[in-house]
Amino acid sequence: MNAHNSLFFLLFLTFVSSCSATTSSIGEGEAKKNTLQQLTKQAFEDTRGRSAIITLDTDEYKELVIDNPRPYHVFVLITAPQAVCDVCDPIGKSFSQAAIAHYMADDDDEEEPVFFVQLDAFNNRDFQTIHGFKSVPHLVHLHEGSKLKHRKSSMEYRIPPAETYHQTQLEPPVGEILDWMNTKTGRHVEVYVSRHDRLMHTFKLASLAVAAVALLLYGLYAARKWSIVCVIAALLIEMISTSGIFYNLLNGMVLVGKGRNGEPEYIMRGFRGQYLGEGLFCSSMMIVSGLSLLVAARAPYWINSRKSRFLSLAFLGLSLLSGWSVWQCYKYKTGMYSSPGWFPQPGAKHGSIRNDQGFSF
Repeated sequence: MNAHNSLFFLLFLTFVSSCSATTSSIGEGEAKKNTLQQLTKQAFEDTRGRSAIITLDTDEYKELVIDNPRPYHVFVLITAPQAVCDVCDPIGKSFSQAAIAHYMADDDDEEEPVFFVQLDAFNNRDFQTIHGFKSVPHLVHLHEGSKLKHRKSSMEYRIPPAETYHQTQLEPPVGEILDWMNTKTGRHVEVYVSRHDRLMHTFKLASLAVAAVALLLYGLYAARKWSIVCVIAALLIEMISTSGIFYNLLNGMVLVGKGRNGEPEYIMRGFRGQYLGEGLFCSSMMIVSGLSLLVAARAPYWINSRKSRFLSLAFLGLSLLSGWSVWQCYKYKTGMYSSPGWFPQPGAKHGSIRNDQGFSF
């Protein structure tokens, strides 16, 4: 009986110690959760409702986000200032909107809370090496079930690829980021639009409508009074129309310059603005080319002097220069006029076009 009593006593002590450890772990997790909730509320109040993102130092990040227990979801954006990282600002704005959407969503007591943390890897180099990332930005998800690979030699906590957001656009929409977050948390959080934003959006639409009506009425009045207005309007319509055509033809072409270090530098930061600028540039050159020919042909009738000859030659040169610039755009974009050449390639079949035996292979 003594042996059985001793065994029972040992089992009882093991059970009590495990229960106390579990209770201690739960209490620690609740304390960490309460701390993050207070920090989120403080961030929301300090920014007057513009942000719900927490800023932590290295020790706080390891304690609240990396170390277990963490009975909550944490989305971490590792970024850098816009002065050193041009691509960090767009995803940072979407990340901030996602944080506001979660903060304003109705929380269910049974659901695990969601927190948002932003780390500045430029001003704090520890954040740059803590997860082994070689670049920024990175958006990751951490949870109780996240399995971090810890390397004691380098003090790194490797995050699994499944917990990392794979950015495919320079300006990721907040809806796409929220969809990815919802798959991790099991929630259905949508983009939050405040009442102030709705009023401002309605005011902008109303202002645009009033301005459009006023511009239309003034345009009708100006067209009846000055005939040249119709000509200018026709040229603008042609330029806008041809810009759409050039946009489709030159989509992917890159107009670049050179920076201080001799590296390529785009004329616009975003791809949408880049393509729009290319289309407007090419369409403007086509308009300038046509107008230059018109001026060159009509100059002798406008100016009865030797200056008309010089003016005609100058505008003829401008027309050729404008057409040459568009040709260079096509050459840079697609290799047109250089590859393939003007003549059939060796081995090309020749024959009657009627028999569909033209320059085919």
